[in-house]
Amino acid sequence: VLSQNARAASEKASQVAQSGWSGLMSLYSSGASMIEATAKANGYQVDLGSQSAQQMAYSSSVQQGANGGGYEQLGDGGMN
Repeated sequence: VLSQNARAASEKASQVAQSGWSGLMSLYSSGASMIEATAKANGYQVDLGSQSAQQMAYSSSVQQGANGGGYEQLGDGGMN
């Protein structure tokens, strides 16, 4: 039972980390895109990688969706 709980907790932690990383990449993509657009409007050519960050964030969120996500009960929920 302990190893099952540890495995479930490990999987949940992995999902949370993946979700956090996807969120950070999405935030970076949005900010970089705004800076690139402002630079372009002022005659500068700036590439901060907003397009590749957006693709990475999207692929991370798609992968997370394929893994199920959501909530699950760990162990017997205290009902011995």
